[in-house]
Amino acid sequence: MPHLERWLCTEQRLSSNWQDASAALLGLLGLDCPAGADLPTGALAALGEGLDVPEGQVWSHADPVFLRAAPDHLRLFDERVLGLSSEEAAALAALFNRHFGGEGMRLHTPAPDRWYLALPGRSAMRTCPVLEVVGRDVRSSLPTGADARRWIGLMNEAQMLFHGTLVNERREQAGGLGVNGIWLWGVGALPPPCAIREGLSVFGDHPLVRGLARWGRVPWGALSTDWTAAAEAGEALVFFDALWKPVCYGETASWIEALDALERRLGTLDRALAAGRLREVRLYPGNGDILMVRRRNRWLLWRRRRPLEAWVERLS
Repeated sequence: MPHLERWLCTEQRLSSNWQDASAALLGLLGLDCPAGADLPTGALAALGEGLDVPEGQVWSHADPVFLRAAPDHLRLFDERVLGLSSEEAAALAALFNRHFGGEGMRLHTPAPDRWYLALPGRSAMRTCPVLEVVGRDVRSSLPTGADARRWIGLMNEAQMLFHGTLVNERREQAGGLGVNGIWLWGVGALPPPCAIREGLSVFGDHPLVRGLARWGRVPWGALSTDWTAAAEAGEALVFFDALWKPVCYGETASWIEALDALERRLGTLDRALAAGRLREVRLYPGNGDILMVRRRNRWLLWRRRRPLEAWVERLS
């Protein structure tokens, strides 16, 4: 990883209050949430999915999960092991909406692995993203806050509702796992509009990125498009999340493949820095650090270059 390793040796290290990738993404667009409050990623991602998200309405991610119970833990597995079809997701959502529709809730399934719940009224609780819970005991990650008991009760009721459904019976007969719950996280309404920096474009395939672009009325591009051209013309904010899921799932081969893809893109940016077409690049690894690389400090030769393994050990 020659470009990444050299950048890690020549960067200027700053710090921020953004302790995960979603917080950094929202913060860079001017959306800093108060401590103890959820990031409203449910509403923003639903907007990015093309759903109608009225101003002031509260939304949450409501991802389908399989919960495996044991005497000393309750372990969560998500769509990665479920492999739902669009038809199965739609059937379970229809069942949920018939049962809970009278309470002002509606479950939306724009993709088999991404579900969203429109909630009535306000909600004061703090939740944990599903990727931080995958494969782990959920008991220490359940919602907290003034309304937590209500929504934990909803998740328990959904678990009982999905038990024994025709969808799950067919899945289990075929040797698969049934959907026996939903995981609520990222609760909130769309933030009020704020001023976005002139000349900013955002890039990324995650629906949260598309939703932020739609909310902020800024140009959006897929991850495969040319970030460098946009950065040279103004400023580009890139959400490179290909490393995210492999880390959460412990999939080393997929992580290395994604790291190779990142290295190739960093090479393009490095050449643009060397040619003077870019002034600086900032990396936000999602742990509170900010790594800033400028053209003038690309060649700080007295700093010894270290292999990537040494940096992984340091950052972890």
